[in-house]
Amino acid sequence: MPAETMHSYGYSEERFAACWADIEFRQMLYHEVDRAETYLVAGRPSEEIVTAEMRVDVSSFVDGGVDVLRAIRRIDYDVWTKLPTVGKLQKLRLLTSAL
Repeated sequence: MPAETMHSYGYSEERFAACWADIEFRQMLYHEVDRAETYLVAGRPSEEIVTAEMRVDVSSFVDGGVDVLRAIRRIDYDVWTKLPTVGKLQKLRLLTSAL
């Protein structure tokens, strides 16, 4: 977690080390998940300028990243006590869409 984000949400390193999923943590993670999704989606146009071999990698990276972010949202940003998972069907979709 970026130190500046932790500071702006009033979340200390001690709380982070203790894995506290309180409201400040969830708000902070909400912010970072949105930020990560913005970066992932912004990278999608690079699929058009890389080789065909790299296109599969870029597409899989973006789609897989977005799926993980959705999984974090589904567990209400409580990554300390729950594991964000991408199901088997979603993994299969990712694999087939990349080909």
